Amino acid sequence: MEAVPNNDGQLAESLSAFTGRLYTFVLKIQRPRPRDRRWSVMILDYCGDVSDYCARIQTELSETRSSLSRLLDEMMEKVREYSRELSGTPNARRLKEMGRSLSRIYEKLLLTVKDLKIPFPAGTPEFRHLKPLNYYRNAFHMSLGVVAVVLYELVLTHGQAMAILLTTLGVFTFLEVSRKFSERFNDFLVDKVFGIIARPHERFRVNSSTWYLAALTLMTSMTPKTALEIGILVLAFGDPAASVMGRRWGRVKLWREKSVAGTSAFALASLVVSYVFLALAVPEMGWGARVAVSLAAALSGAATELFSQRINDNFTIPVVAAGVAAFWF
Repeated sequence: MEAVPNNDGQLAESLSAFTGRLYTFVLKIQRPRPRDRRWSVMILDYCGDVSDYCARIQTELSETRSSLSRLLDEMMEKVREYSRELSGTPNARRLKEMGRSLSRIYEKLLLTVKDLKIPFPAGTPEFRHLKPLNYYRNAFHMSLGVVAVVLYELVLTHGQAMAILLTTLGVFTFLEVSRKFSERFNDFLVDKVFGIIARPHERFRVNSSTWYLAALTLMTSMTPKTALEIGILVLAFGDPAASVMGRRWGRVKLWREKSVAGTSAFALASLVVSYVFLALAVPEMGWGARVAVSLAAALSGAATELFSQRINDNFTIPVVAAGVAAFWF
């Protein structure tokens, strides 16, 4: 890799290429396979490549960008540690811990680059947040949706549901504000409380659960019960289906990083679960109407998941799907 001139344009180009390479590297080490020789050789190549990028970008940074320089130093050190561990007698558990540490640095790097307001040229690929496949998160997603629907359908009145949601949303909002002022408290929440289901970027951004609670609170106050429950189920089953199918078979892209396989899986899972729910909860509804409502909610949810960029899809999907379903109730 050739040295680049000292100007913002070349720095932006180098950072874009570096973060793209780093994204692939950090994603590949989420599930280490130290006994797989081919995997180990590939990752060691990535380690050398990432370290080389870090060193070369360091030469392009001015003193006013010392925060980025420090992060690059930290990244290089962690990558070297990972390389040493993998080259010696690798331990899968230690490799996972190092992978999580590198994930945190990667997300912090994206945030730092954004804060520096480096002028990236038009057409530069957007920086991608890490969304590794997490079966625990998917299982939590689905079980939480089912529990919420059962409670609202069979146990809670509208007033009780609103009281619980407002109280819980208030607690989560307080936690969101508090963790901005305490790095230790933030680490405790992300690593200990939500560790098994948290995504790396949620350490530095509003947690998906807070967005989800905001959506439920808003739509509970505005939409009929059945429509809200459809919105909950569309998110609960569609999002995990898209995650699993898109990660495994999403080679053909539909929009940016979203794949045909992932979006199709979202729509199909949402359609099936919505139809089954309506058959159980509204048995007097004709099958044609059930198909129409389920299809409309599934397609609107899938489209929202596909194009949600600036607002968390844990907010937008239930809001849109429930809003569309509300036309029938």
